[in-house]
This record gives sequence, C-alpha cells and structure tokens, in this order.
Amino acid sequence: MNRKIRSSVSAPKGVGGWLLLLIVMLAVYTPVMGFRNLYYDFIVSARALPALEANQTWVQYRMVVWVIFAIMCFFCLAAGYALWRIKRPMTVQLAIGVIWLVGPIVPLIHAAAASAIFHLDFAQTIKPFYVLIAASAIQCAIWTGYLLRSSRVKNTYYPADSGLKSGK
Repeated sequence: MNRKIRSSVSAPKGVGGWLLLLIVMLAVYTPVMGFRNLYYDFIVSARALPALEANQTWVQYRMVVWVIFAIMCFFCLAAGYALWRIKRPMTVQLAIGVIWLVGPIVPLIHAAAASAIFHLDFAQTIKPFYVLIAASAIQCAIWTGYLLRSSRVKNTYYPADSGLKSGK
C-alpha cells in the first residue's frame, strides 16, 4: 500500500512545470513575438522606405506572410488550448504537429512564397533561413522528446486503463 501511495505522490499530473511553459510558449509567446517580428519587418521597414508600398510584388508578399502568420497563430492557440483543457492522447499528437509546423516548416513556406512571388530560385530564398530552420528543428526535437517521454504528459493525457500510457 505504501508503494501505491508513494508512486501516486511522486508522479506529476496535470498542467504544470515544463508542460505549462510549452502551453504559454504556444499560446502567448509565439504569436506575440511573431507579430513583433513581422511588425518590424513590414511596418517599420515600409516607413523607412516608402517606395516599398508602391511595389505590388512587395505588397503581395507581405500579404501572403501575414496570412501564413494568422494561420500559424490559429494552430498555436488551438494547440495551447488543447493542451490546457483537452486531456486526450490526440492532444499530444496535435501539439507535436503544431510545434514542427511552427518551427522548421513555416520558414520553408516563407521561402517558397518568396520564391514564387519574386520569381527567384528556391535555393536562394531558403539560404537566409538555414540557421533558423536548424535551430528550430533542434527545439522541436527537444519538445517532441519531452511530450513523448514525460511522466507528467503520460499521466495527464493518457488514461491509465487504456494501454496507451506505455506507448506500445
């Protein structure tokens, strides 16, 4: 009996710790910092160089990037909310997918959009994103490992009686 009590006390469950940090990063930090970065990239630069607003290609690219950002925010908020409120195994899979989408995949989409809109070679438009893609892939791998291996995540999102807890 003492073993059962001890194991239930030592096994974390619920939203807290690193899981809470991930939820805050998905639902708050990523959208806010993304907006800040796009504001400086598009609004501040247009004020410094008013001729950009007359360039239809630039305006089209800016619009596409803002749409990508809005979609990214929707997925981040959905994943953050799901991790916070919906305690099912599919929530963990959703979070992993969103982490990888927002991390290394969105820069690839930005590069593809720039390549298509500005009629440039994709190899040229992807170069500025190499470091960002590599760094975000490492972060995504760490968060994926956490979501797949954490006892808190297993105790929170995988029902004890379903056999899914062990991942087998």
